[in-house]
Amino acid sequence: MSQILEQLISILNVESSTNDKFIARNVNIGLPRVYGGQVLAQALFTASQTIDGMLPHSLHAYFLRLGDPTTPIHYEVDRIRDGKSFSTRRIVARQNDHAIFNMSCSYHKGEESKSHQRSNVEFPSGPEAYKSLETHRNEFAAAHPAFAHIANIPMPIEIRPVDFLGFFQPKKAEATSMAWVRANGTVPNDPIIHRGLLAFISDMGLLGTAARPHGFSLMEPTIMAASLDHSMWFHEDVNLNDWLLYVTDSPTMQSARGFTRGEFFTQEGKLVASTAQEGLIRELTR
Repeated sequence: MSQILEQLISILNVESSTNDKFIARNVNIGLPRVYGGQVLAQALFTASQTIDGMLPHSLHAYFLRLGDPTTPIHYEVDRIRDGKSFSTRRIVARQNDHAIFNMSCSYHKGEESKSHQRSNVEFPSGPEAYKSLETHRNEFAAAHPAFAHIANIPMPIEIRPVDFLGFFQPKKAEATSMAWVRANGTVPNDPIIHRGLLAFISDMGLLGTAARPHGFSLMEPTIMAASLDHSMWFHEDVNLNDWLLYVTDSPTMQSARGFTRGEFFTQEGKLVASTAQEGLIRELTR
């Protein structure tokens, strides 16, 4: 396992607890606020420590306040229900006595059943055909000295965008996007860690899909963007030691709220997880 991946898993997989209460550190990915995918993953990890013999199959979360990256986050888990096939947990994240996030998560024992999957997804070339997001970032930082600091931030997740539009002032495009993703190192053989890391990844670039038809980037200083809610469904076991294709689209944006959806596929075309999010996208120049 790479050092940066080991560090990420250590931060996300909060271990110490008292009466289902946990305290967690924050991940530095260069944002002035706490990254939403971090809180999703930490909440999932904390809830999973109160469950035996089941895996999470869905989560539904609301981001209530922007998180302060310099302040630890306190998580509280409510054991709402324990059943034979399903169990439910409610998680609240707090900073300075204020709730910044809450999530409901459902766990399933797993069972045999009939199955199906739509088969109309057109796959791009394999990940080896595309440059990594880290390469794009470092090239941008080299060309724009004011952003040189971002080139020094290690990335625990390898992302290879299929249709990269640039960090600022991209051209207009369809409200769809694809990227190959995997862990930057070897992930331990623990399904909770793989699902937690996938939750961490799921917030990366998802809301930005809603900005593509309008030709701007969420990194531009005239744009205020923040996740409002986030849902995720795990259909199969996931393996982040192998490449997954993350396919996103945005059916609509209205009233400064962009709605986006995402799907994760294996290289063989198996759908392993789905996600959906609504986020605030506000133009500050108005």
